[in-house]
Formats: sequence, structure tokens, C-alpha cells
Amino acid sequence: LPPYPYAIHLVDQFEDYIGYEYFWYLRREFRTRLESTYKHPQSASSRDRTWLCRLLVVLALGETYNSTVAPSIEFRDDAPSQRSNRPLVSAQPPPGVAFFEQAMLLFKTPFEEATTDHVEVLNLMAFYSYSLGRRKSAYVHAGLAMRIASSLMLHNPHVAKDFSPSDIEHSRRLWWMTYQLDAMTGSEIGLNSTFDFEEIEAKLGLPTDDNLSAEDHDNFTISTIFTAHIRLCSARSGILSVASAELSGADDDQLEVMLRRPMHVIEEWRRQLHSTINFEFSNGIPATMISKPECRSLASLYLRFHQVTTGNSMDSLSQC
Repeated sequence: LPPYPYAIHLVDQFEDYIGYEYFWYLRREFRTRLESTYKHPQSASSRDRTWLCRLLVVLALGETYNSTVAPSIEFRDDAPSQRSNRPLVSAQPPPGVAFFEQAMLLFKTPFEEATTDHVEVLNLMAFYSYSLGRRKSAYVHAGLAMRIASSLMLHNPHVAKDFSPSDIEHSRRLWWMTYQLDAMTGSEIGLNSTFDFEEIEAKLGLPTDDNLSAEDHDNFTISTIFTAHIRLCSARSGILSVASAELSGADDDQLEVMLRRPMHVIEEWRRQLHSTINFEFSNGIPATMISKPECRSLASLYLRFHQVTTGNSMDSLSQC
């Protein structure tokens, strides 16, 4: 593991950049366990393979958003080289790849003993692979996460009826995060999501802050951005489904008819945005949005919206 201050910096980067429009883990519990891992590295909790995998992939993703140089100690022979005076040139690996490779070595694919921890790890692995353009790897990780989430019945509210409000919301958000990655990575290779968005929404409900206590809020970010992102990516998947199934050789009139419903969903998405994240940009980025800690996630959300509504190629739809 890296030095503790650098680890904290990477976690901060990770949460600042992609911690609001996605749900990755319970925030307060993650930070508490991170501190314990550095204070008590020999404890059973600190040496748990699944926990270390999750931490390492978070660090890997944090490095992809990091602009500082990672601390390192270089061991070398001070004697001049007899072979060549030219500096060695090597290809620079992608940011975070060293952490990710460590995580992959530690990870054991679960079957009968799978837990929500495994779902969270696989979601992180899927997103890191996706960020590097490894589309098939991302889809496989996301697919395994979806299978485990399904086997745990995270999409069935009756299973969680005796849980605390915090545990219920954890299960709900983890399910939607897994659904989102499954849809996002599947669309990259021309496959639809495993589950129907409207059916699950009716059964499970979307993420909400309503039943969380003040203490619980330390574990979760506000649900409005995450929910808006889920809806937007679902609408985008609908457009891609129409495009892949029906638009081959269609003329302009047919194109308009086929895309009418999914584009209506996009328009409704914009109108139904929660008032706390609903902004107009006719005079630039509003100061109230810039002042929010989740500003980067909001900017990313609106960028995706405009890519979907104004993009002239399918490539613009692949950024959700």
C-alpha cells in the first residue's frame, strides 16, 4: 500500500470526481476501515482479501484523476553505466495500473459465499476497465457483479423488509449501481441490459434520502445526482437499443419516428430534474453550481445530457 497521506489523497480524488453520480460503498465505513488498516495492518480485518481488493481499485481509480506525482523511493547504482550514456525510455503504464494488478492478484471469484462486498469490488473493477477502454473486461466484471447482486436478491424489496433504513438504502443503491454498469458496459458491445429499468423501478424504487438519519448521511451522498444519472443512462440505453435494432438503412422520416419515444424520455428527464440540481447555462456555469462540492459530478451529468441530445454520431452516446 502507498504512504497513508497519499492513500487519503487518492481516495479524496476518487470521491470528488466520481463519488456523487455513482454509488461505490458506504463512505464513513470505508474511511474508518482505511484508517484501521494503516494503524493495525496485521489485524484480520486489515488483511481481508476482498477489502484489500476494494481499497486497491479505489486507489487505482484515484490515480486516474490525480495530477501529482506518486511518492517513490528509487534504488540505483551510482556508478556510471558502461553500456550507454543514453537515458532508458520505457512506455508509461496507465495511471493506477499497479494498484489494479495487485487487486486482480488478490481477488478470488466468489460463488456460494458471495456478499455485497464482492459486488462493490466487481463494480469498481468494471469501471476501471471501462475507463481504460477494455470494454469486454468491463462487461465481464459488470456481468458477474450483476449475477451476484441478483443471487443476493438486492432488487427484491421483500428480502430487505426487516433491515434498517440504512441497510435498505445500501442494498437499493448497490443494485442500481450494478444495473447501471451492466447497461453501460453492455451497450458498448451492442448488448442490452439484463433487467428492464421500468420493471425494477416499480418494484424497488429509485435511491432516496427520505428515510436516512443524520448519522446515515455520512455514509451516503445526496441521491438526486445518482438518481438523475441512472435515469439518463437508462434513456441513453433505450436510444442505443433502437439504433442497433431498427435504424439500419432507415430514412430520415423513419429515424424520427423510431427515436421519438426515447427522445421524449430525455426531454422529460430534463424537466423533472430535482430543483437542487436544476441549472440554466445561458449565461455560463451558475455560481451556485460552482460552489457545490459535487460540482464536477453535476458538470459531468449535464455534459452527458447534451451529448445525448445534440450528438450527431453514436460515439457521442457512448460516454454515459
